Amino acid sequence: VTINAYPAASISTQSFSACTVVLKANPSGAIYKWHDGSTGSTYTTSHGAAYSVGVTVNNCTSNAFYTYQRTYLSFVSNV
Repeated sequence: VTINAYPAASISTQSFSACTVVLKANPSGAIYKWHDGSTGSTYTTSHGAAYSVGVTVNNCTSNAFYTYQRTYLSFVSNV
């Protein structure tokens, strides 16, 4: 009998710009399923929201959650 440990699922920020952020599911080499059904190891978004991914290794799945908050800057002109 083999007992597999649950994978240590996590989401990290791979890259970001002024408009988008690329989230990366960990650990690498697993099977991924994001909240919207997509299955890549990365997820690109431009919307501030809560994101989740299920990570499967050796038929064991754990979930990770990430909240992305965009910061909007207001510019005031003294004309």
